[in-house]
Amino acid sequence: MWLNNPVRPLEACGTSGMKAALNGVLNFSILDGWWAEACEHGVNGWAIGDETAGDDQQDLEALYQTLERQVLPAWDDRARWTGMMMAQHRYSPKSVSPRIAWFVSTSNGSTPTAPTRLHCFTVSTAASRST
Repeated sequence: MWLNNPVRPLEACGTSGMKAALNGVLNFSILDGWWAEACEHGVNGWAIGDETAGDDQQDLEALYQTLERQVLPAWDDRARWTGMMMAQHRYSPKSVSPRIAWFVSTSNGSTPTAPTRLHCFTVSTAASRST
């Protein structure tokens, strides 16, 4: 799980969380930057609080509440957790890849002249897991 809790609205760009999402990692983050657009709470990860800014105490309470009531129960349910990872993996190439491609191709300050392609590879470890 990728935990990201910067002070809202100071999220830089979120490319680390995007890269994690491309590999099926579930995100648990404040709703700022890319995660505000990509989060499907309880489907491909979790939001910490809502989109309001400036209340660290409220965000802390939301973090613990979501962790205890939603994240940990999902972790205990292997089928649910794996299903959420698959949902993140299915969702992220459509939503995250274009954003990373845009960021990478424009990070030098120029306008991209051709689309940037990102490739996502999935490695199944189901056969190697013990039950």
